[in-house]
Amino acid sequence: MASKEQQAAPQIPGLPLAIHGCIIHALSADRVEILENTLLIVAGDGTIQTLAKDVDRSRVNDLVVEAGYTLDVVTVKYLDRGQFLIPGFVDTHHHAPQWAQRGIGRNVSLLDWLEKITFAHEARFEDAAYARRIYTACVLGGLKQGVTTASYYGSRHGEASRILADICLEMGQRAFVGKCNMNRNAPSWYCDPSAADSIRESKELIAHVRQIDPESRLVAPIITPRFAISCDHELLTGLGEIARQNPELPIQTHFNEAEPEMKFTKELYPQFRNEAELYEHFGLLGPRSILAHCIYLNEEEMQRVKTLGCGVAHCPIATSTMGDFMVAPIREYLRRGIKVGLGTNVGGGFSSSLLDAMRQAFIISKARETLTGGRDPALSLHEGFFLATLGGAQVCGLDDKIGNFAVGKEFDALEIHTIDPESPGGSLGVITPIEDEDSTEVIFEKFLMTGDDRNIARVYFILSRDKTTTHLVDFEPVYATASSVFNQSLRCSSTPASISVSIVPKQPFSSPTMSKPMKLAILDDYQNLAPAKFAHLVSAGRLEVTSFPDTLDPRVPSDKAALIERLKPFEIISTMRERTPFRADVLAELPNLKLLLTTGLRNASIDEVFAAQRGIVVAGTTNEGRRPPDATTQHTWALILGLARHIARDDAAVKSGAWQGSTLALGLPGLTLGLVGLGRLGSETARIAIVAFNMKIIAWSANLTQERADETAKKLGLPAGSIVVAPSKLDLFRTADIVSVHYVLSDRSRGLIGKEELAAMKPSALLINTSRGPLIDEAALLETLKAGRIRGAALDVFDKEPLAADSEWRTTRWGEDGRSEVLLTPHMGYGETDNINSWYEQTAANVERWLDGKEVVNRLN
Repeated sequence: MASKEQQAAPQIPGLPLAIHGCIIHALSADRVEILENTLLIVAGDGTIQTLAKDVDRSRVNDLVVEAGYTLDVVTVKYLDRGQFLIPGFVDTHHHAPQWAQRGIGRNVSLLDWLEKITFAHEARFEDAAYARRIYTACVLGGLKQGVTTASYYGSRHGEASRILADICLEMGQRAFVGKCNMNRNAPSWYCDPSAADSIRESKELIAHVRQIDPESRLVAPIITPRFAISCDHELLTGLGEIARQNPELPIQTHFNEAEPEMKFTKELYPQFRNEAELYEHFGLLGPRSILAHCIYLNEEEMQRVKTLGCGVAHCPIATSTMGDFMVAPIREYLRRGIKVGLGTNVGGGFSSSLLDAMRQAFIISKARETLTGGRDPALSLHEGFFLATLGGAQVCGLDDKIGNFAVGKEFDALEIHTIDPESPGGSLGVITPIEDEDSTEVIFEKFLMTGDDRNIARVYFILSRDKTTTHLVDFEPVYATASSVFNQSLRCSSTPASISVSIVPKQPFSSPTMSKPMKLAILDDYQNLAPAKFAHLVSAGRLEVTSFPDTLDPRVPSDKAALIERLKPFEIISTMRERTPFRADVLAELPNLKLLLTTGLRNASIDEVFAAQRGIVVAGTTNEGRRPPDATTQHTWALILGLARHIARDDAAVKSGAWQGSTLALGLPGLTLGLVGLGRLGSETARIAIVAFNMKIIAWSANLTQERADETAKKLGLPAGSIVVAPSKLDLFRTADIVSVHYVLSDRSRGLIGKEELAAMKPSALLINTSRGPLIDEAALLETLKAGRIRGAALDVFDKEPLAADSEWRTTRWGEDGRSEVLLTPHMGYGETDNINSWYEQTAANVERWLDGKEVVNRLN
């Protein structure tokens, strides 16, 4: 249940919510989006259903209805100028017992600070009443400051740590809670009696958290060795065994925090070269490990941290205000792709504010830039914003749930207000005065640098979930202005339409000063539709267009050389989806390229970060305004029906003089369709299967629950239970008569379907893939189909496209000599006339904007 502080806050069990106005979030370490006039719709389960950009207020009601809701049950909130949504802050390193000692112990070395100040204070948490009082203040204080997620170190006391977990769950703060393990090198009155006692209490905390939050929806236990010097060999071994038995559990510890600590660690564990080797030996380093501080990582340690997928909790206030001024090489970590988030540390610093941590991260990175002679450029404010939101979520392994406003994530947000018309300066609180001429980006910068918790008008987060309802809490701090009541509709913003801001600070948007026509290369336009869209720019003498319909694959050395030579003269390139990859090694060889245009809003084959660093603008196109079902869903059903009813085989037979074949069609009613992925495309495929063909549906994805599947069914106009979540991926493949893949390709999902899944399929089953080829182990699939182990497969996507002339797929022998039947199309799932023409029209409009010196729309970097 909710705490007393929150029982007065409005709760919306299962009620959809719509917010229209300015949305700001990070998509990566070097890309922040500032989206004005954007509509965000939160579904009844608390997840983001819609993020529609450039929406005029007059269209809001229509889009709400299109999302499947009636206007009498949806709360619509309008944000005014100076108001915006940002994701909730993630504190990756927080010593909760030190809440009442913040600011004490400046200019004291780390080990002295522990011995003389911290251990004595933390020992007080043996008193359960004291622990409950301070931890309640700590969690409530964090929520008031916008911290919706925190990774907590508790004291060494098991009971107090269990109390902290209870409070986090009651108040709705997402949290990792760890009992601090320490059985040596601390005073006898603040030390675990033995390794066995320390391990036992950790297991009791794990069991307790699993009891109060069985699915870890909000609160999860975290293995917490304070650091190696406080844990003997037996204790680290025991904690490593807990980690081995519970691979889902996160782990946190202090890592290379200070030179005296590192020296002492080396004396205690001389058999290890460094702390990375030590923790890895005990099984405490991995993708769920959160390593606090990381000031002095050597090359070997950086490589291991990157390889193992560990995250770094950067605590710039604590590391720069204690005995030594210590500056972690955060720029180097980001350059290497190491996960980094921000932590307040709390007791080791003086502030529990992530805004303060952002500012200090910026300040000490300037010192690092000076110390390195410019080799490590300072962090930008936007990068600090990333570290406090999406970066922190990545470090905690929660970026599939929170961190930004991507569709499908949980709505975890802060509503920021910066303007108070009644104050002398026109600003709310003590933020820098907001001037009439200030753009949204300027207002955002003023908030990051001078705003505080008074500007956090409300905090939205999931308080609890049970089998039937979700409680989305609008938590309003006690000092929020009365003028911003939750249900009140505010005046519509009259500010400009959406803009996307790249945060590579030295590469602002610019357009050419034209003295001659700019050169545009059109790639991969197999139907030759694009040139006509640029004809008006060519006739006006502004553009010179060359089309290259053949695809060169830069992953092939000879093709790469030919591609670079072909494209060197061009300032603008228009490419179709992922047909031609543009990695850093190709972009680096194109000296004249200034504008790279793709189709769609996601293209994993373009190195957008490197492009931004070279001043190359990357932009895409949208499908807004298209009515469902979309092109890919239609193509999915064309493949299902074509394969089930032998359309291609029978067509070829009739044309060659034959008649009916020996195999009859497969009827669909009553069959089970298994969906790997239940996003937008998977759910629309499910709707058609049920409504048009009376099929049964089972579905699986890594984080899919029955509750979410039921909510999806309701949005589709279907009763709960229409979509059944498979107990496991293998169960889906064993059960389904037809398996259709609708999954996003990523490093984690590559090879999602392999030998084991294919072997589990029924001999009579069909496999359909219109997503991405590498989701399926192609060698395993070829082997399965050659051996005829399933009835057939229909594929629109492949590992390498276009298919090579000698590809094993290119044969007419499929369906003969014991082979499975195979139906192939050349990645045409999106290839509709309206789609392609619309994309090229948007591309041409963007080229014209760029030539006119205007900001392009749908910018991706």
